Amino acid sequence: MQLQKFAHEARIGDIIVLKNGLRYHSDDEWHGNATIRAIGVIDGNYTYQDPNDRYGELPPTARNSLNTHHRDVNWILNFDELIGGAFTPDVPINRWTFEEFDDYPELKTQLQSSRGLTDHFSELEAYADQAKTQHSDDQPTVWIEKSYHNRDDRDVDGWGLGDALWCPQTRTDGGRSVYYDNATDVQPGDVILHLDQHQRAFTAASLAADTYEETTCLEDTEWDDKGVSEMGYNSGQRPAYRVPLTDYQEFATPLDVDEVLTEANEDILHDLRNDHTVVYSKNLNLNQGAYLTEAPPAFVELISTAARTAIDDTLPHLDRIDPAERTETLLIDPSETESDDSKQYDHPTDLLVQHVQDNGTTIYGLTAPADYWVTALNYRACGFEDTHHTQWADMDPGDVLIFHAGGDPMHPELSQPDGFVFGVAIVGTRFETDEQWWYDDIQNTRTYPYRVAFDQLFLTPGAAAATNLPDATDSVHELTDAINQLQRESVPIGSVNERCHDATGDHFPSRQFISTFDDDAEDGRGEAVIDLLVGTTTESSPIATTIEFSGTIDPDAFSGIVFPDAYDVPSADELAEQITAAVRAGDHIIFTGPPGTGKTEIAQQVTEYLARHYPHLYSGYQVTTATADWSTFDTVGGYMPTESTDEDTNGDLAFTSGVVLNRLKNAKTGVQVNEPIIIDELNRADIDKGFGQLFTLLSGQPVQLPYTKNDNEIELLTTDHLDGTPADHQYLVPDSWHIFATMNSYDKTSLYEMSYAFMRRFAFIRIPAPTLPADTDDDALDALDDGMRQYVAAWDDLDPTPEELRAVGLVWKHTNQAVDDRAIGPAIVKDMLGYITNHHGTGNGTLPNRVTNAVISYIFPQLEGVPKRDKIVRHITEINDHEQTANMIDRDLLETAARDMLQVTLDSES
Repeated sequence: MQLQKFAHEARIGDIIVLKNGLRYHSDDEWHGNATIRAIGVIDGNYTYQDPNDRYGELPPTARNSLNTHHRDVNWILNFDELIGGAFTPDVPINRWTFEEFDDYPELKTQLQSSRGLTDHFSELEAYADQAKTQHSDDQPTVWIEKSYHNRDDRDVDGWGLGDALWCPQTRTDGGRSVYYDNATDVQPGDVILHLDQHQRAFTAASLAADTYEETTCLEDTEWDDKGVSEMGYNSGQRPAYRVPLTDYQEFATPLDVDEVLTEANEDILHDLRNDHTVVYSKNLNLNQGAYLTEAPPAFVELISTAARTAIDDTLPHLDRIDPAERTETLLIDPSETESDDSKQYDHPTDLLVQHVQDNGTTIYGLTAPADYWVTALNYRACGFEDTHHTQWADMDPGDVLIFHAGGDPMHPELSQPDGFVFGVAIVGTRFETDEQWWYDDIQNTRTYPYRVAFDQLFLTPGAAAATNLPDATDSVHELTDAINQLQRESVPIGSVNERCHDATGDHFPSRQFISTFDDDAEDGRGEAVIDLLVGTTTESSPIATTIEFSGTIDPDAFSGIVFPDAYDVPSADELAEQITAAVRAGDHIIFTGPPGTGKTEIAQQVTEYLARHYPHLYSGYQVTTATADWSTFDTVGGYMPTESTDEDTNGDLAFTSGVVLNRLKNAKTGVQVNEPIIIDELNRADIDKGFGQLFTLLSGQPVQLPYTKNDNEIELLTTDHLDGTPADHQYLVPDSWHIFATMNSYDKTSLYEMSYAFMRRFAFIRIPAPTLPADTDDDALDALDDGMRQYVAAWDDLDPTPEELRAVGLVWKHTNQAVDDRAIGPAIVKDMLGYITNHHGTGNGTLPNRVTNAVISYIFPQLEGVPKRDKIVRHITEINDHEQTANMIDRDLLETAARDMLQVTLDSES
C-alpha cells in the first residue's frame, strides 16, 4: 500500500518531509526520538531502477540497500545545512515509510517560530506551486484499454464500453498489478483508446470524465467470479477501481493493431518497450492481461499515422495531443537501439528459457511451506487439494512450475524460514492417488489427491544435493536439517521480486498456493524468474529414487488381455494380486509359461501401468530380447572407440553403458532415470556371461566394474550406499526399479539353465495356457466356441465364420490335450485366425486347406525338437473324426509337412 501511494498517489508538486523514527504524545508529554532531516518538493515521476545505475557508486552506508523505487525531490529545506542538524518536532510522526502527513502546518509553525525559516518556507511553497502548474500544463495522457468488447458487462449502463474504465484493485493472489494500478493515474481529460482484443483492433476513443473511485467489481462478471472465494470475498465484494468516461466516439472503420505493430516500426516499438509498460510484447503481439497501459507520445503518433494510411481517417480526441511532442521521440538513432533479446534474457540460448518462450507454455508459481517442499522433493511430485482441482486439470505436459517456499510450516513445531525460490519443473504426468505423503494429509487436516509428476526438474545446489529426505512425520530436527539443505544456495524471494518488478512492475505471486502468470507481458515475471534461476540451477532427476513401490497393480491394467469365462484360466484379479505382491516385496519377476500365453504383453502392460500411474517413480520402460551371444558388454557396458573426429584421438576408448545401465541413467544427459527393463526370452542367454556383476547388484550390494570414466572406477550402487546424487561414473539403482523377464517353458531349442543363485533373486509367476473343455459333446463344443468368441471380440480386424471359429478351436483343443504339460497360448490361435480369415473373398483354398496350412505355419514351428511331437500331430488329425468337422484337416498335406519339418510319420506306431 505504501508503494502504491509512493508510485501512483503522490503527485509532482507535493511537499515531502524526510523523517526518521517515531514521535507520539502520551500523558501530557512527547515521546519518541523522531527527527526531521529535510523538507522538499516532488518534481519527478515514479521510476523503477537499480540504485547503482541511477546514482552511480553508492556510499558504504547505502551499499546494502535494495531500494529500486525512485521519485526526484528538490530538498529545499536541508536542516543539516540550515540549522546544523535534524529538528525534533512536537507533532505525531508514525512508523510508516510513506504516509500522508496532516501536521505539516503545525511543523511549519514550529520551525518558523523556533528557527526563523519563514523565507525558506515561502521558497518551498512557491516551488511546489510552480511544479504543479508546470505539470498541469502537460499534454493529456493517452491510455489504451484492452478488453473483449463482446463481454456482457460492456453493455451495462455506467460500466460499459465508453461509460467507464473498471478493473479489480489486485490480482487474485492479492498482489498488485501495474495494469490495474494505472487506473489510479488517469486524470480528467485523458484520452482512452479502446482496443477490442477479440477483433485485435482499435475501435473507439473516449475522454476521462473524472479521477478514479474505489468500488467493487460488477456482480456476475469474470472479475467478480475469478478467484473470489480464494480471496475471502463473496460475489460483489471484490475491491475495484472505476473511472467514469465521456464523449465516446466509435471509429468509422476499426484500426487493426497489425497496422501499427509492423516490422517497419520495430526499432521504435522496441525502444518504447524498453522505457515503458506498453500493450505489446517483444514479439509485437498483444500482452496477456495488459488491461490498461499508457501510450507514450511516439506510440500515439504511430497509431495516428497508421489510421491515416490504413483506414484514411483521423482518430477522435488525438488532436488534443501536441503533434510536435508525438513526433519528437520518433527520431531515434538505430545504432543506439539494443537487441531486445540481450536486454530481456541473461541466458537467451538456454533450452529452458527457449522452452518458456513457446506460446503454448503456461508458467505457474507454486507457494507452499518449506516442509511441504521437503515432501514434494522426496516423492518428486506436487500435491493439490480439491480447491485447486481446476488449476490441476488445466495443466498440460510441458507447462512449467516455479517452486517458492514461503508461509507457515505445516508441522507446528517447525520455524518459518525466510522465503526462497529453489526450483523449476516441466510438467510431466498428472495422476491421482490417496497415498498420504504430506504432514497435513497424514494428520487428516487436508488432503492432496491430485498430483503432478515432472518431466524435467531443475534445482538450486542445496535442493539438488538433498537426498534421503525425511518423511513428513519424522523428527523436527531431521525436517529442519532438510529445510536448511533446500534453502542452501537458493534464491531469496526478495531477489525474485526485484526481477519480477523489473519485468512487469509486479512481484512474484506468493499469497496463494498456485498462481498463473496470465496477467504478464509475454516476457513477464514467469520468464524473468526462469531466466534468473537458469544461472543457479542444475538438471536433477525427476523421479524419486528412495521411495519403494507401495501401490497396487489394478486388474484394469490387463484390459487388452482376454480372460474367457468359458475356460479355466487365472483371472485378471488373480494375476494383478500376484504381481502386486512381488513388486511390493521388491522382487524382480519372471513370467513363465508356454508360447503364446501373453507373457511379454503382460510384462509390457504392467510396466506401462507403472509409468502411467506412478510417474514420480518410473520414467518409462524398455523391452529387449536375450540372445545366446549376450555378454556383460551388452547388459552392463564396456569400452568403445570415441566418436571424436579429432585426428589426434587415435581411436581412444571410452566406457559406453549397456542396455541395463541405460535404464538407470539417461545416456545423453546423465540424469537419473528409472525404467524397468523387460527381458524377453531370458533363458536364451548364458546368464553367467550375460549378467556378470549384475548378480551382486541384484542382491542389494554395490559393485565396482573393471572400467573407468574420468579416471574413476565405474560404480553400481543402491540407495543405501550413496549419500547425495550419483556422479558421472556412478549408476544408482532406485528402490523401485525392477526387471521383468519372460521364459518360454516350451521351447524348440535347448536353452541355458539358470542357477539357483540367479533364480532366487526373482519371483516366478506362471502364465499358463487356458484349460479348454475336455469333452467332445455339444455342451463342451459350445463352451469351446464361447471362449473363442470372447477372444475374437478383443482382437481387432478378425471376423471368422462359425465354421472357421469351430475349426481353429478344435485345432487348439487337440494340440493342447495331446501331451501333458505341452500347450500353446491364444496368441498363436490369433495368428491362425488371421491367416484363415485373410483369405476371405480371394477364392484361394478350401477351408480344410486353409486350416491345415495354418497348422503347418504356426503350430509346427513350436513342435520342432519336442518329444512326443508325433502324438500331438496325430491328435490334430483326429479332428476329422468329429461329425461336424469331418475332413476339416487335409491329412495328406499335413502328413507331408510333418515328415519334412518334424521328421514325423503319421502311420508310424512309434
